[in-house]
Amino acid sequence: MLSEKGRLRDEDACPNVEYLEFYIEAFHELGTCRNSGMGLAPIPFLAILEYARLYDIEGESLDDLLHIVRAMDSALMEHESKKGSNKNAKAN
Repeated sequence: MLSEKGRLRDEDACPNVEYLEFYIEAFHELGTCRNSGMGLAPIPFLAILEYARLYDIEGESLDDLLHIVRAMDSALMEHESKKGSNKNAKAN
């Protein structure tokens, strides 16, 4: 909702993502499974499957977990890539 001045109210500025808490926690936990190297590597597919097995996630719920974690991971990697590109452009 907009305030009287046409701006977003503070309580509306952040979306309610309570229903995503499980996926956010899974994403953070799975981030520890990344291969180390020169740059940020994606979360391994097998790590996500193992996480699902640990929590007895199957069927559509597994599909959801894979889709959401991969989408979050892609967004993070794209963000980090842009940050790296901006640093390189400033250095030159």
